[in-house]
Amino acid sequence: MRYANAAGVSRVVSIVGTDEIDLNRNHISWVSPLGRALMKSAAGDSVVLQLPGGTEYLTVLEVSYEPISVEPFREPSGAEASAKRLKPTRQTRAGPAFPSF
Repeated sequence: MRYANAAGVSRVVSIVGTDEIDLNRNHISWVSPLGRALMKSAAGDSVVLQLPGGTEYLTVLEVSYEPISVEPFREPSGAEASAKRLKPTRQTRAGPAFPSF
């Protein structure tokens, strides 16, 4: 998505899920103030960005839907060895019991 502020300075961002944020690649969360302001907008729309420091008016210049490359999650080395084992749960007539720690 490409947008411009009131001064005409444009910026390109990709709106992604909260676990895919990468500010170095301009991947912003859909729950961020900017992401929420830009969601569901189309090229030519004017949107209002509410910030703690004031209000900013943006113009959406271009919207595109493209796949983005995201590195697959990898378990940190040694993490599987540090997993705690839970004690077995007890079954009751009312239903399963909560695990005892």
